[in-house]
Amino acid sequence: MIGIWGINSKLREKTDYLNSEDVLAEIIDRPFNCEDISSKGGIIKVQYNNQVFVIGISRGQCEKLPELENDMIKVKLSPDKKRMFFIDGLENFSEQIVASSIILIVGFFCLIRSRK
Repeated sequence: MIGIWGINSKLREKTDYLNSEDVLAEIIDRPFNCEDISSKGGIIKVQYNNQVFVIGISRGQCEKLPELENDMIKVKLSPDKKRMFFIDGLENFSEQIVASSIILIVGFFCLIRSRK
């Protein structure tokens, strides 16, 4: 069930990403430097139209985003205006969908084995 939920969730997020608009948002909180981000990731807070969004960021993403040094960053805003994504965020969806698929397959095999 977790695998199905994960795949469904990420496919909806990917659809939001693909239909989102590019906007320029103000950075209000960011990691001091990329090395401070743990393996679990960190966050940045951005503001757009008086609404604050929290975006998860990995160390690798941080190192690829020189805009973090500025006060403004170009991001993608979902059609429902509830989520923001980094411009290069599409590559992360594939990895997360694969991980959810693996969880689904392992769970399915465990279910089959327990029935024998």
